[in-house]
Amino acid sequence: AKGAADYTQCAHVAPELWKEGDGMRLEIVENGWGEYVELGALAEQYWYIPKYVAEQDPTLGTYSGLVGEKNRRKLAETFLTPTSWKDYCDHISNSTCEEPDNVAQRYPQTPPEENSFFVAGSYTGHFRKTPEQDCDLNNATCYGHIADYPCDWASFLPIQAHHLGIALKSTGPDPVGGYSYSQLTQIWAAGNATRSPVMMMWWNPEYLWNRYLGTEYEFTHVVLPPPTASCKASLEEYNGRCTLNDPEAQYASPELAAGTCDYAPQSLRKMISTSLQELAQDPEEPSELWSPAYDVIRNYQLTELHMGEIFQNWQTMENNGGDTRLNLRRATCQWVGENLDLVDSWIPDSYPRTMVEQDFRTLNNDDKNGAYTAAFVVAFVVSVLLVLTLTITFWKRNTKIIYFLRLEWFYFVQLGLLFIAVGAWLIVIPQSQQPNDFADSSASVQCVASVWLFSAGYGWLLTPLLLRINAIYRLQINPRKTPLHRVKVGKRKLLKSLALVTIIVMCYL
Repeated sequence: AKGAADYTQCAHVAPELWKEGDGMRLEIVENGWGEYVELGALAEQYWYIPKYVAEQDPTLGTYSGLVGEKNRRKLAETFLTPTSWKDYCDHISNSTCEEPDNVAQRYPQTPPEENSFFVAGSYTGHFRKTPEQDCDLNNATCYGHIADYPCDWASFLPIQAHHLGIALKSTGPDPVGGYSYSQLTQIWAAGNATRSPVMMMWWNPEYLWNRYLGTEYEFTHVVLPPPTASCKASLEEYNGRCTLNDPEAQYASPELAAGTCDYAPQSLRKMISTSLQELAQDPEEPSELWSPAYDVIRNYQLTELHMGEIFQNWQTMENNGGDTRLNLRRATCQWVGENLDLVDSWIPDSYPRTMVEQDFRTLNNDDKNGAYTAAFVVAFVVSVLLVLTLTITFWKRNTKIIYFLRLEWFYFVQLGLLFIAVGAWLIVIPQSQQPNDFADSSASVQCVASVWLFSAGYGWLLTPLLLRINAIYRLQINPRKTPLHRVKVGKRKLLKSLALVTIIVMCYL
């Protein structure tokens, strides 16, 4: 994508971002597609040399020992050019690598191998003085080698070297002389394997920096002039290294003359897509059901020291062998296990959550929802209708239809329904929160009354119906039945049955 108009969301989180190259990222934030959040780590990038080189010649560890013509030859003779495996075999090996030597065991077999500067067990790496570095041939233009980032990474090394007057140059394979990430790691490994001085751009926190910590090839900062606001502003004018037609002409631009300072440390950030928040915290869902994912990602903080601990764990596991990716996963898990208090601080309050079914009877007036209101209204309306039905039934008790329905049967069916409706009404009435009331809802009057009403109601509703069904069944199976045969269930039998059901309910409760 070239700008905000071309932007398409392809991820929810960018877990680590440097401030360089903020152009399009700022557009993303301004358009509301994402937000920056501090990661908690302080990042640094500098020119580096191995520790043993700085100890042998301390002048190489500061710009005052690098600037000017007086130091040109020293740099050219100290920092030689790394040689790719193919170039070594084609131009330096006496047998074009048909026979193994102390540098290469064979000829490279694939394009990645051809462009490699170190392959463990096959190519130890080689550093050589190129004709351009020979100060006897090119006294005014010879230079020492420094390995720079690839062109699509932000780097001010060429500007710093030019305007400080330091005879250093990166001559890698990319358009502006940079090297890929893997090639940079190989160059440092080759220098360590052959004990050759190397100068290189690098950064921390990063695995390679931690891998060599405590060794002779530990990364040692080459100190440039301290950063200032004007220097930083000048360097920010420089961009688009991959598209330069004449890189050296732009490096020498007077507008960049103030860009001679060292890199300032910066806080790392993460970018979180707004779509993640929309997914995790859908406003159409109750907040109790929201996922904590967005808050956890936003809250997590890792300092450079924490990252260093993970890298050290990883290096220990790498020394013991095994799959690199699996080792990294194990190293991270080990760190999490050792820092559970920190990890727990990233989890939002009230998580993890346990879903508990809400008891409608314990809701106060402010917590009433649609389901509670509907249940209350329906139970009340049904109770009122049943009272009206009982009243009308009594009023019409001498009519033919009520007489043949057997009034007492009809009463008990309606009473059973009324008990059920009143029980439903009671169970959804919010209980009082006064101190003198029962604290335990299971022992409250409403709870006990609703259970009794439900049990008695269903008993009184179903008993008359089952007795009627039983009478019809006996009528059907009676072998002496006639077309006018009649079976009568007396009031006494109904009352006895209802009494038995009531006693069973009382015993059960």
